[in-house]
Amino acid sequence: MSRDVVLFLLLLVIGGLLAVIVYQRAAFRTGMRRALAEVTEKLRGIVDGDTDESVLVFTESRELSELTGQINRLLEANRRRKAEFARVELASRKMLSNISHDIKTPMTVVLGYLEMMRLSGSTALEVTESAEMSKSAEMPKKTEEAETTKTAEMPKKTEEAETTKTAEMPKKTEEAETAKTAGMPKKTEEAETAKTAGMPKKTEEEETTEMAGIQKTAGVKTTAQMTEMAKMAEKAERKARDVMQLVDEFFTLAKLEAGDMELALSVLELNEICRESVLDFYEILSRDGFSVEVEIPETPLYGWGNRDGLRRILSNLISNAVRYGAEGKFLGIRLRGEGSSVRIDVIDRGPGIERAYAGHVFDRLFTMEDSRSRQLQGNGLGLTIAKNLALQMGGDVTLESIPHRQTVFTVRLKKAGGSRERNL
Repeated sequence: MSRDVVLFLLLLVIGGLLAVIVYQRAAFRTGMRRALAEVTEKLRGIVDGDTDESVLVFTESRELSELTGQINRLLEANRRRKAEFARVELASRKMLSNISHDIKTPMTVVLGYLEMMRLSGSTALEVTESAEMSKSAEMPKKTEEAETTKTAEMPKKTEEAETTKTAEMPKKTEEAETAKTAGMPKKTEEAETAKTAGMPKKTEEEETTEMAGIQKTAGVKTTAQMTEMAKMAEKAERKARDVMQLVDEFFTLAKLEAGDMELALSVLELNEICRESVLDFYEILSRDGFSVEVEIPETPLYGWGNRDGLRRILSNLISNAVRYGAEGKFLGIRLRGEGSSVRIDVIDRGPGIERAYAGHVFDRLFTMEDSRSRQLQGNGLGLTIAKNLALQMGGDVTLESIPHRQTVFTVRLKKAGGSRERNL
């Protein structure tokens, strides 16, 4: 084979290779454009339709596959944010609705009681004024009767004197006639005067007796009404206190979620705080027949936190246990160290919390309407406030519940060393 033929064949091979390379590059670019166009169209559909779909592209390009995977991660994160936003928005709407209902209901009761108190007070006042008016009307009547009696006696005396004087001047016959004549009017006048004087006296006694009865009856009614008014005032005050507590919890939660409440952290001796928190509920626990089990070590345990904030957390958790765990008649408080943290367990043996609700007990206004009696429901803010306070102190509040056996709310705080409380 000549040299020229060999050279030609080499050039032909090289040209074929170049053609293949060019073809592959062109095919790759075309396929990439097609795939990118497909991804673009899919993304446009997801965004415009606001759907929860993912991008699926069948390609041999590893880079395009990785790009598609990252796009899907972004879409998933966006879906989670949308779901969280929808949940928060729904909770906010429910919160606003429940606020208006929870405040309106007790305030309506307060206004009703106050109106009843006002009407009862007006009735009692009318009865008292009526009695006073009757008493005032009696006094002029007595005065008039006294004046009438006095006036009736004066003409009587004058007439008797004139008759005697006239009788002495004439003769005996005239004296007899005069005496006879004078005697008749005298007797008649005396009888009429006695009769007239007797009638007012009898009427006065009757009126006095009647007036005393009216005053007594009025006094009894007024006393009963005042007693009833006192009861209604007590109920009104109790409802007003409920409203104030509700408003206070709403403001506390709003400040915590907005970051407007700054808690000064210090090293706390948790043993004493736990004891004080249990003693705050001593009267309620004794009255309702609770069995209390306290496991607090003699050796002091210290943790980072805010005293008032921790007392509020324990108060809310114990109140929750007393309210919803009343069926079990048991309250347990347990304090112990656990690695780099300390934990406080609040335990009850009531109906417990079903698994379906366990993830939502710390949500605002969550009261488990399907599983608990309406009479036992609180306002759904106590546990939310407790968790937010714990988070502000660098800790947390968690839940473990076995329905109808045991429910445990655990407060975790960072462990601290030291022998006394000191500011951070």
